[in-house]
Amino acid sequence: MTLRFKDVQKSENVEDYVRNEIKLILEKFPKLKNHKIEILVAKNTAQRGKILDGYFTQLSIEGFYYKKIFIKKYARSIFESVSEVLSLISNQLNKTGDRQRVISIKSNRYYVRRGSAGLDQNGAEFELELEKVS
Repeated sequence: MTLRFKDVQKSENVEDYVRNEIKLILEKFPKLKNHKIEILVAKNTAQRGKILDGYFTQLSIEGFYYKKIFIKKYARSIFESVSEVLSLISNQLNKTGDRQRVISIKSNRYYVRRGSAGLDQNGAEFELELEKVS
């Protein structure tokens, strides 16, 4: 993990906060351990009136499992921009995990091949046999 500061005085509080949050994310998503994670915290100085002065944080993740994830957020304070980026990445990784979980559940689902519970066409009772469809 690389943490960089641009146009901002390096703060131990911000650095500790980011490292603790990334550590929690790495514990929750162990597949990220071999990925390249870069975080940039910078001050946004507006030259025009449209963009407000504040801070932005950008996070990029590149690796084998997660090909490329890039998130950038602006906010009035450093901690707000960092926390927004880290919550967004956590949500994004949860969505990815949910998709894979749903796919694995669908592939392991059991279906009834034929018939319905009760009586067959001749009036004899029978039990349904569930077969895994692959």
